[in-house]
Amino acid sequence: MIAINIASRLKRLRKEHDLTQKDLADKLHISSQVISNIERGYTATVDPDTLAKLADVFNVDIDYLLGRKYAGVITRDSLNGNKDILDLFTKENLKKLTLLDEHNITEEELIAYIKFAGKLKKERAAD
Repeated sequence: MIAINIASRLKRLRKEHDLTQKDLADKLHISSQVISNIERGYTATVDPDTLAKLADVFNVDIDYLLGRKYAGVITRDSLNGNKDILDLFTKENLKKLTLLDEHNITEEELIAYIKFAGKLKKERAAD
């Protein structure tokens, strides 16, 4: 389970930062094969030094990389400027979203939920 979380999150973060596997490997002073293996889930564990470096490069917590935290998952960039979805991010709604950490929901499920909520909002406005 940990390898899958790191794999998907690392690949997404790397792409969001417009980095190739080689670019990221160079920043971390490791081989690009290590990055490739992590992203494909071939590495069962990632050494603590590499985890710390990855967290620093992407400005996220190690817990986020391990799938135990959702802070930093959703950004304006990751929502592609979708106004309906961005409108959901009131202070009250953000407080509710922090409760999702307790329910082992993936970032993809969370984004899908928010998009679905945006669609419902549009439909209700049309009625």
